[in-house]
Amino acid sequence: MRTIRILLLEDDLETVSKLVERFGDIEKIFKVDLSVMVLSEYTQAEYLNTSQMKFDIILLDRDCKACGSFHILDLNKFGIDKVISISSTPRWNKEAQERGVNMVIWKDYEHLDRFIDAVTVQVMQMITAQIPPDHLDEQTHLDSLFDFELTSRKLTKKDTQQKVSNVR
Repeated sequence: MRTIRILLLEDDLETVSKLVERFGDIEKIFKVDLSVMVLSEYTQAEYLNTSQMKFDIILLDRDCKACGSFHILDLNKFGIDKVISISSTPRWNKEAQERGVNMVIWKDYEHLDRFIDAVTVQVMQMITAQIPPDHLDEQTHLDSLFDFELTSRKLTKKDTQQKVSNVR
């Protein structure tokens, strides 16, 4: 089974909790292993710059518990195309874009569930792009492409029988 490595640079525990719960849902739907590293202080991100670690997806907030910036992370080393900027402050998302980050999802604490939904969709798209179709059975691949729904803030599979027969 393929392991997708996610680096979550986030200091808000409510956000971390909701994202990790969704990652559990994604694991079940995609039948992949997600390895999630959560860091809440910029000094931990500094350490990563000197490590040999690799990540498939990076969720990048800006502010951290140590009153520093996660933007200290060497994005070029890890791959700009793997980064989603998730700051609640528009200027920090803009700063990430100026560094080359193309994916930005604004974290709105007043509508945190919508933010979690948007991140979930983006992460699912990134996972789909990384897993070759021949590594998934036909049903799982079709499910991963277009058959999920968010109900009661929970990610679940839709009934795909009708869609599968239409594709064939």
